[in-house]
Amino acid sequence: PAQTGRPAAGRRSGPRFEPRGAARGQRVLLVDDVVTTGATMGAAADALRVAGAITVIGLAGARTPLKPTAVRSI
Repeated sequence: PAQTGRPAAGRRSGPRFEPRGAARGQRVLLVDDVVTTGATMGAAADALRVAGAITVIGLAGARTPLKPTAVRSI
């Protein structure tokens, strides 16, 4: 299902992929249009590794900006 609009925790636990074939010994370039939490790319990379890929490199056209966090002075 689409990840759009889901909270970060839901995105991380949501995507699951199952390999359809073997990638034994392959080096794979995984391309995604936009990375938000990285959950979809991470799940796809895990499935490729299960299928036997020896290297998985992720490439994205864009990523959503990080939310600013409070900075504390010491």
